Amino acid sequence: MFLSPDSARGRTGETIYPGAPLQANGIRLVNLLPGRWKDPILCELINADLGTARYRALSYVWGSAHITRPIRLNNRTYSVTINLESALRHLREKYRDGLTLWIDALCIDQKNVGERTHQVKLMGRIYAECTECIVYLGNNLDDTAVALTEPPPVLYFDEVTVPRVVTLRSRRKPGIYDIFLLFQELSRGGHPHETSAFGNAPEILTTDRRKTQDRLNLLETLRRFTHAPFTPWWTRIWVVQEIAAPPRVVVVYGTISAPWTMFAIAAREYVRHSKTCCNHDIKFMPRDELAVLEYSFDMIISIDDLRSAQQTHKQNIHDSAERMQPPLLLDLLIAFRDRKASDPRDKVYALLGMARTEEGRALVPDYSLSEVEVFRKVTVESIYATEDLSLFSTELGRKFRDDLPSWVPDWGAPGRSIYTYNAEALELYNASPDKATRLSVLPIDQDALKLRATRIGTVQHVGDVMWGDDAEYNQRTLRKWWDMLNAVDSGSGMRSVIPHDLWRVLCADIVYYSQQSNFRRRTQFTDELMFIWWANFSRLSPFLIKPNDPRFWSKEAIMWADLFTLWPNATHLSSLDAEDISADFSPRFVQDACDVLSDNIKEITFRMIYDALYETPENYFIFSSSPTPGSAHPRKEAPWRDLFVKALGKLREHYGSDVQMDLLEIVGFSQIVEESIRAATLSRRMIVSSGTLGLAPAGTAVGDAIYILTGGLTPFVLRQRKQNFSKTEMLKYEIVGDCYLHERMDGNKKDQDHVEWIMLI
Repeated sequence: MFLSPDSARGRTGETIYPGAPLQANGIRLVNLLPGRWKDPILCELINADLGTARYRALSYVWGSAHITRPIRLNNRTYSVTINLESALRHLREKYRDGLTLWIDALCIDQKNVGERTHQVKLMGRIYAECTECIVYLGNNLDDTAVALTEPPPVLYFDEVTVPRVVTLRSRRKPGIYDIFLLFQELSRGGHPHETSAFGNAPEILTTDRRKTQDRLNLLETLRRFTHAPFTPWWTRIWVVQEIAAPPRVVVVYGTISAPWTMFAIAAREYVRHSKTCCNHDIKFMPRDELAVLEYSFDMIISIDDLRSAQQTHKQNIHDSAERMQPPLLLDLLIAFRDRKASDPRDKVYALLGMARTEEGRALVPDYSLSEVEVFRKVTVESIYATEDLSLFSTELGRKFRDDLPSWVPDWGAPGRSIYTYNAEALELYNASPDKATRLSVLPIDQDALKLRATRIGTVQHVGDVMWGDDAEYNQRTLRKWWDMLNAVDSGSGMRSVIPHDLWRVLCADIVYYSQQSNFRRRTQFTDELMFIWWANFSRLSPFLIKPNDPRFWSKEAIMWADLFTLWPNATHLSSLDAEDISADFSPRFVQDACDVLSDNIKEITFRMIYDALYETPENYFIFSSSPTPGSAHPRKEAPWRDLFVKALGKLREHYGSDVQMDLLEIVGFSQIVEESIRAATLSRRMIVSSGTLGLAPAGTAVGDAIYILTGGLTPFVLRQRKQNFSKTEMLKYEIVGDCYLHERMDGNKKDQDHVEWIMLI
């Protein structure tokens, strides 16, 4: 962690920094001298060569620079933050023979901007070449913490060892020992509810009041362990590199410690259990309790994924056949956008050491540049590195400042999971087949970006914004979108704007499987079966009032829906015999007893039934002569097997011989449909642009233009800036964001015939 130059200059009561000047490849190290618990902290600074020094690196949170404690540094009194003093005191107790450390606050003259800039450039190597990184999280999580007047016991956990010290376990509620124990037991593959931390309950949601209260207390302690402001380490941007780069990492709380691998394995084991054997129990946990677990484990996994990639890259660095490229800087910026830094420029600088080499050369830490200059430079260089405009899909409108151009993200602003999802889904589109290069994307002055573009539409209608992810709210919003489309249809007097594959629009043509490691793919035409089931039978569907609108579905999709309507209780349709099929037959939409088939079963199904029965006209009237509406009974002598086989034959002829006809499987797909729609529509609104449907950012308004930009994986919504127009002047636009436009996501040769230069400002 680093103080901004202004903050560093503003520290009061501080003596002159006692460190000796550094050489080009030099660093300083701190020798933490042995001592008893209450003794003053004694440290010595030594200069060392980065390539040969042996040391441990410390990762911690600075804390307030205005509340300090004294230590002795090179025989001088030197003020450090309370967090650092606590870390040194507890580490001295744990490593009683002394310790050689690299600590940013002590090894860098924070008031010397030049030295600070130089040392930040070496940060990647400093952490990569240490023998071990010590993560110090704190020492005062709850009331079970031992007072500072006496030394606490030194305890070490790993995937096998469990130190048994009952003095650290409160009889009233769990403490830090229990949190380490929870991770230790999960890392061994145990079911969450069978851990001692959960009271070895037979299931998570036990009816035992005492065990329920124990679970609540444990989750509150876990929340304090992984959430700010109790343990702010997890939210800081610098810790990403500090965990990813070192060969070994140990996590310390007070004097309790465990290897990072124990926490990483535990988090992955929890995710595995939550998606398989323990899915039912975990799914029905109260939402606030589940949020604590998911946040805590996701936080660990997000860092460990990068750590795994970095360690694999280091192992294969000398093997050209297996060499793996480090991630692009843009991918890192998006993945860790929600991390915090006291200096917004560090949201970029803290990640440079883990990005690809070419980007590291183009972008180097320079604290003489302003935040706007840093953000603008990283935007341009990221476009050239990716050779596309995926950076414009980071919800550019989310800014905490008004001095940035519309095309430059505010990397100092926090992010949300929607950013990550959108970024990962982008690679499935290719709206512009051309790459974004230094010839097609040209920075102009400080605020403008000149690029080649093709206008493909104008926003004519907009629907409500899909705010939040509440199921009932989603259903109402989808219904409003449907009503808007019907109103547009009725008022246009032209062809319907509602395509037969509207379901593709609702999911932005991407199917999302969160239960399969967040796997996503473009839709296939057989996916229509999942969506027709969802639209007709899911309680969250907005189309239940009139599910089989022919403007919405293909004829085959309507047949599929009617097949399940006629046989709603058949769980394995393709394997039933004729008697089972007839017994399960249930005409759902019976309204007219005199003409049940022709009026109340959809037309395509009626024709299918008629065709199936045509060769046996004596069985044409398959109902009793005077059926009561809603209670008609089928005649057993009707050829039900022939009817069903013919229906399956037509469906398989259209969808393919391997299409899934198992009703139980289809029912399970409802969750996939709902997650796909939720992921595609969150913070978006449905639009109609030049007769085509799409999904656009919340800030989209009627009159906005839709462009294909050279190098853009998606179309973009642009808003023209008012200007004194002349024939020689380029059109100037502000970018609103990326969008999904139906059937315009994979390039169009005609677009290349109408390319023009425009300017983003």
